[in-house]
Amino acid sequence: MKLLPLKFHKGFTLIEVMVSVSIFTIIVTVGIVALLTINNAYRKSQTQRQAIDSLTFMMESMSRRIRTAATWDGAGYDLLPATSFSIHDQDNIGVIYHWDQTNGQLLMNVDNSASTNPDLAVPTQTNYNLTPQNVHITNTLPDGTLLPGGGVTFTALKANPSGQGYVQINIGGYVTNGKEVTPFSFQTGISKRVTD
Repeated sequence: MKLLPLKFHKGFTLIEVMVSVSIFTIIVTVGIVALLTINNAYRKSQTQRQAIDSLTFMMESMSRRIRTAATWDGAGYDLLPATSFSIHDQDNIGVIYHWDQTNGQLLMNVDNSASTNPDLAVPTQTNYNLTPQNVHITNTLPDGTLLPGGGVTFTALKANPSGQGYVQINIGGYVTNGKEVTPFSFQTGISKRVTD
């Protein structure tokens, strides 16, 4: 019997193809999981960033109104922290910022009954919620842990009996994003533009 020479055929064996497909599947699975994790983290950080940006805007808006107020009502300038602060702006609109501890919100109560500007369309005695969505202004976390610097405090003082007024505002709480809770704490100081 005569042996025929072996012919080498180009191509892959079934085992080589199965190993290649298995490795490719593992790499794609790891890549998809990593991509989904990154996408989820990005969405969470965007939600938290929007909440923090909204808080920053709220603080700037409050600061501007307090700084340019005609009078700071009832501010004893005694360095005792309070959970509310009231002013009268240039149009004689009364504004009271106060912390609603039950609902974890910072509210603005407006009274324009004594306003000198008849064109203002702000309803009187209305509580406007200044707190952004997903933000809870409180001094405890959801699990009951005490949150240092939480809640709202206004501490007013005056440099001397005829000096310029100054108020320090502390706002703290947490931002929620699904099950994730991120604590925050803001602090600002405002000097009154017009002396009392």
